Amino acid sequence: MPAYLGDAGDDLRSTLLPAELLPLFDDRFVRSCDLIEEYIFRLVARIAREMGLAAALAEGGSVAEIARRAGLDPVAGPPLLDWLLRLLAERGAIARSDTVPVRFQTSEP
Repeated sequence: MPAYLGDAGDDLRSTLLPAELLPLFDDRFVRSCDLIEEYIFRLVARIAREMGLAAALAEGGSVAEIARRAGLDPVAGPPLLDWLLRLLAERGAIARSDTVPVRFQTSEP
């Protein structure tokens, strides 16, 4: 969960944490977390590119459908792909439906 919210950059730490923990989560800590999250996103985007997921995502589908089209192991692939796709969708790199099961698709045609 981000420590800052909205265009105004409201600091939410005092509403999320007990007072005795606030000194541990200073601006430097929050910035480090932000940098780590950006690093992970870039790694995931790179992995998706190297796996050739764009083709599997083009027509959209559930995690299982995309895993099958991408040629992933049917047992080990879907849980890992689910995490990867959710992270990409959270950052706006791909589209995610609100349906059950969740469907993912590339945002660009």
